[in-house]
Amino acid sequence: MSSHRLIAAVLLAIGLQGSPSLAQTPSPTAPPPSTIPGDAPTSQAPATPSADTSKGDDKANPPEKRISPQEAADLFKSADEILRFASKQSGLPIKHEVKHKLTSRDEVQKFIEKRMKDDPDAKRMEESEFVMKKFGLLPETFNLRSFMVSMLREQVAGYYDTKTRTMNLLDWLPPEVQKPVMAHELTHALQDQYVDLDKWEDAGKPEGKKLSLPEQLALDEERVARQSVTEGQAMLVLIDYSLVPMGSSSAESPDSVKMMEDQMMDGAGSPVFASAPLYIKRALMFAYREGTEFERQILVSQGKQGAFKGTLDHPPQDTREVMQPRTYLSGEHTPLLTVPNYDKVLGHGWEQVDFGALGQFDVNVLMELYADADTSQELTPDWRGGYYYAAHKKGTAAQNVAFVYVSKWSDEDSAAQFTKLFANSWKQRYKNLRTDVTGEKSDTNKIRKQTETGEVSVERVGSVVIAMESFPPEEAARLRSVALAADSGTSRTTAAIPIRTGPMFDIRKLAAMNGFVLGVR
Repeated sequence: MSSHRLIAAVLLAIGLQGSPSLAQTPSPTAPPPSTIPGDAPTSQAPATPSADTSKGDDKANPPEKRISPQEAADLFKSADEILRFASKQSGLPIKHEVKHKLTSRDEVQKFIEKRMKDDPDAKRMEESEFVMKKFGLLPETFNLRSFMVSMLREQVAGYYDTKTRTMNLLDWLPPEVQKPVMAHELTHALQDQYVDLDKWEDAGKPEGKKLSLPEQLALDEERVARQSVTEGQAMLVLIDYSLVPMGSSSAESPDSVKMMEDQMMDGAGSPVFASAPLYIKRALMFAYREGTEFERQILVSQGKQGAFKGTLDHPPQDTREVMQPRTYLSGEHTPLLTVPNYDKVLGHGWEQVDFGALGQFDVNVLMELYADADTSQELTPDWRGGYYYAAHKKGTAAQNVAFVYVSKWSDEDSAAQFTKLFANSWKQRYKNLRTDVTGEKSDTNKIRKQTETGEVSVERVGSVVIAMESFPPEEAARLRSVALAADSGTSRTTAAIPIRTGPMFDIRKLAAMNGFVLGVR
């Protein structure tokens, strides 16, 4: 399995905590009362009976029940039938059989630990955590690595391994609750047969090519958009599988789809996920939740052909198209932004902490945190691109981070609204906030304050908003100048890097800390 793919559908387990009207519906091949895994085990290590347990003396910790060989055989007999169902619902052809195996909790545990140990991106993930806290996306006391470890071990449902082309099911879950998961995972198998998922989700990146950071960032948003397609499709097939006894489908029952999407944010049955900050929840669920709604709307507009083969052949390019399917349907793509070489501008006295695109999804959550959900929903569609660059002075701790954040909006009014909203966020993010008395003339388009970490400012220039936090005045002035020059296309002093606007800390970044990418099969 590739390094950017795994997590054994942990989020699938979290998102499918059985709801009364959908999860309790019997599947075509499973006996009632449940088709959705609602009680996945939460122990963090394989259950191994002690001597006392084997004698039946330890009633509080009975040995974990495993699927018997006969139950396993019966379970996998249904795989072919469910594969045919998934093919019929998606229109994706069955080109060959799909291998399958039962995986023990011990094997899953070892797999997680190996990925954590071998992860080459752990350091960058930890550095990104400083920037997330700087933006107010995470509380100062939140430990992202500990959270990811706990969540990965809390729940698991099953996964499709693209390296071995094998569907892995879990030997500690009852067979009847695994069949809807099979519908989900076998849809991934069909996608893999149709497009080769590893290559497709990498957007055609040349095999084995080492990418620079700017090149890698250029793929971030497109990767998340493509992952939203694969997970959204698989979720629709799972929902269809559960609705068969009711004589309905996801296309005919939008309420069932909406209910499932809402469930994904509840975290019922998953204490670790339920305790996470809003941004983490939304980021982890994006491909499942928004991806499902995107695919449902394409299904209604363009039918099965458009929603499955169509979005695989012509995938959305960014999270804006996923969140606003009409932009995908109309072919309205967000233009690339040009990003200056800020490393060169700052010089050798500074060290980059993180640099990334800031997509519509990220801005949506930022505005909900800085204001409220209604304001976020109203203003988000006016977003037209953005990125951030974070650095700290050499010789100081990485958490002493400063950043420049540039965003583009549909018009000056929406840019002005975001400018005020961003300035209001300082009250939440800084303990000591005071007016910067510099003798300058007042400018309604620029707001400046002093904080315990230095000066913060946000200004609107036309439909562009530039926020600067904690850089000394001299460096801030240089960064502002090149940012505006890049936007106007007049930059001559730095090497400009075009990138596609992407998510600040996308699903892969969150999982990369432990060597996983969420939404894995």
